[in-house]
Amino acid sequence: MDEWNNQALNQNLQILVARNESEIIEETIDIQRSGHYPTVDLVGAYGNNDTSGNFWQRGNTQNVGVQLNIPLFEGGAVNSRTRQAEYQLKFPNNYLW
Repeated sequence: MDEWNNQALNQNLQILVARNESEIIEETIDIQRSGHYPTVDLVGAYGNNDTSGNFWQRGNTQNVGVQLNIPLFEGGAVNSRTRQAEYQLKFPNNYLW
C-alpha cells in the first residue's frame, strides 16, 4: 500500500506541476534578491582623432577598464519585487494583476 501511495505521489501530473512551479518561484525570489548584489562590468572605448589646422594631428585613444557597481539604494524596487515573488510562492493561484 505504501508503495502505491509513493508511486501515485511521484507520478501524479498535478503534483509534479505544482512542485515545478514552486521551484520556479523560489528561483524567481533568488533572482529578485540579487538586485542587492554588486556587479562587475568590463568597459571599453575607442576613439579616432583626425584634425587639421596649424598642425596636422592624428591620434587614437583606447580605454579598457573594470567597473564595480554597488547598489546602495534602489528606491524599494528590489524589495517590492522580492515580496511579490514570495507572495506568489505562498499563494500560487492568486494573481496580483
